Amino acid sequence: MVIDNFQLEGQEYYQEWQRCGRPDCWCMKSLNRQHGPYWYVHDLATEERRYIGKRLPAAVLVARTARVTLLPQISASLVRLRAMEQALSRLDRCEALTPPERLTLATCGFGAALVGGCPPEIDQEGQTLELDSLHAADLHGIDLCGIDLRGIDMRLVNLSASNLADAQLVGTKLSWADLTQSNLSRANFRLADLSLADLQGAVLREANLTRSDLRWSNLSESDLSGANLTECDLGEADLTHADLHLAVLCRAQLAEANLCAAKLTACDLRDARLNGAVLREAELDVADLRRAELCWADLTKADLRWADLGEAALTEADLSDANLSEADLCQANLGRANLRHAVLRLADMHGCDLRGAQLRGADLSLAQLQGARLNNADLTGACLSEAYLVGADLSGARLSGADLRWADLSETTLSGAELEGAHVSAEQLAKTNGRHGITVPDGSETH
Repeated sequence: MVIDNFQLEGQEYYQEWQRCGRPDCWCMKSLNRQHGPYWYVHDLATEERRYIGKRLPAAVLVARTARVTLLPQISASLVRLRAMEQALSRLDRCEALTPPERLTLATCGFGAALVGGCPPEIDQEGQTLELDSLHAADLHGIDLCGIDLRGIDMRLVNLSASNLADAQLVGTKLSWADLTQSNLSRANFRLADLSLADLQGAVLREANLTRSDLRWSNLSESDLSGANLTECDLGEADLTHADLHLAVLCRAQLAEANLCAAKLTACDLRDARLNGAVLREAELDVADLRRAELCWADLTKADLRWADLGEAALTEADLSDANLSEADLCQANLGRANLRHAVLRLADMHGCDLRGAQLRGADLSLAQLQGARLNNADLTGACLSEAYLVGADLSGARLSGADLRWADLSETTLSGAELEGAHVSAEQLAKTNGRHGITVPDGSETH
C-alpha cells in the first residue's frame, strides 16, 4: 500500500509497506503487520523500478523541500516566460506591440529591434534602465518581479495592480506614481522619492524603504508589516488602517501623518518624530517608542498596552481614553497632556513629568509614580489606589474625589493640593512632605 509519493525530474518516488512472501514470516500471518515502509523510484520514461531503502537520499529530500518552497517563484517565472514568449512572437511576426510588451523585450535584450531603439533605453545586460525612460508610462498590471530599476525617473508612472516584488528601486524617482494595489513585497526603495505617490492597498511586506521620501503619499490600507522604514520621511502621509506591525521606523519623520486605526503592534519607533500625528484608535501595543516625539499628537483611544515610552516627549498630546496598562513611561514628558479617563494601571511612570496634565477619571491604580512631577495636574476623580507615589510632587494638584486608598504617599509633596472628597487616610497624609495650604477631605485647609 503506497503511503507517500511525489515526482521529481521524470522520476516518481513512492513509499509503501511490503510482504516478503515467505510462508513462515509473520507478515504473511497478520493482516496488519508488514515490512517497511520502504522507498522505491520509478523511471517514468523507461518504466524501470528500483529499491532505495527506508530513507530517501539527502539530495532528493533537499530538492523536494526546495521545490515546495520555491513553488510561488516558479509560478511567477512561468508567467513572465509566457509574457516573454508572446512578446517575442509578436515581434517575430512584425505585429504592433503594447508598452508592456516593449518593456519586456527591452529587459530581455531585444531593445535594438524596436523602432527608435529601446523605449526605455536599456544597457547591454538588459536590466539597468536610464533616466527619464519611464516618465508617465502606463504599465498597469505589468509583472516586473525582481527587475532592476535603480535610479531611473518613474514620476507619474501608472503601476497600479503591478508586481514589483523583490524589485531594485534604489534612488528611483516615483513621485506622483500610481502604485495602488501593487505587490511590492521585499522591494528595495532605499533613498527612493515616493512623495505624493498613491500606494493605497499596496503590499510592501518586508520592503526596504530606508531614508526614502514618502511625504504626502497615500498609504491607507497598505501592508507594511515587517518593512524597514528607518529614517524615512512620512510627513503628512496618509496611513489610515495601514498594517505596520513589526515594522522598523527608527528616527522616521511622521510629523502630522495620519495613522488613524493603523496597526503598529511591536513596531520599532525609537527616536521617531510624530509631532502632531493622528493616531486615534491606533494599535501600539508592545511598540517601542523610546525617546519618540509625540508632542500635540492625537492618541485618543489608542492601544498602548506594554508599550515602551521611556523618555518620550508627549507634551500637550491627547491620550484621552487611551489604554496604557503596564506601559513604560519612565522619564517621559507628559506636561499639559490630556489623559482624561486613560487607563494607566500598573504603568511605570517614575520620574515622569505630568505638570499641568489633565488626568480626570484616569485609572492609575498600582502605577509606579515615584519622583513623578504632578504639579497643578488635574486628578479629579482619578483612581490612584495602591499607587506608589514616594517622592512625587503633587503641589497645586486637584485631587477632589480621587481614590488614594493604600497608595504610598511617603515624602510626597502636597503643598496647595486640593483633596476635598478624596479617599485618603490621615495616616497616609502624615507621611507626606510640604502639606502647607492643602485642602483635606473634610474641606478644611492646613497651615
